[in-house]
Amino acid sequence: MEAGVEVAKFSPTNFSGTPTIVHHGRLDKEREIERLVSIGDILSARGVEFKMRIAGTGNRLEALQRATLLHDWLEVLGPIPHDEIPAFLATGHCALFPLPDGEMWNLASPLKLREWAAAGLPMVLSKIEPHKSPGFHHWIRLVRSGLPNDKWADALEELLAGDLEELGAEARKFAEENFDWSQVTLELHDRISELAGG
Repeated sequence: MEAGVEVAKFSPTNFSGTPTIVHHGRLDKEREIERLVSIGDILSARGVEFKMRIAGTGNRLEALQRATLLHDWLEVLGPIPHDEIPAFLATGHCALFPLPDGEMWNLASPLKLREWAAAGLPMVLSKIEPHKSPGFHHWIRLVRSGLPNDKWADALEELLAGDLEELGAEARKFAEENFDWSQVTLELHDRISELAGG
């Protein structure tokens, strides 16, 4: 059974102010997490107005925090308590996760995707199996991990130019109907009943 989320704990963003790209999770070299900053560099060079907020901990946290000294659009918060994640996500306009394509990640749970959808965030993700699991939706933009960073910037720029409120509402509705624990456990109950011949 895949992990669910308590959707009611997430307040959808109001999409006000400077467009803000968010990411939270492990900030490790193995996740190629510094691509976030490289992609931001490309957006900045193109004159795109945005901010990027990153939260989490990992072996590249200090490097990311040092990068904030060179980028006025970047904020790295470090680890935040689990119960503060919904409030953090509510400050965003979209989420970004350029996770590498590897066996470890292809077997992982798409929990971040589910949390971001619960927060009503459109997102740009790597095109790996867990991120493809919800099927095709306009609020998810998938990019092949091996593509250069400018292709990721293209996807973000296109997303930011769209109707984020409409896309965010679609993401939230999908999360309510598919990712909430009530739905996840209902599917499990139905499966157990089916196996039991009920």
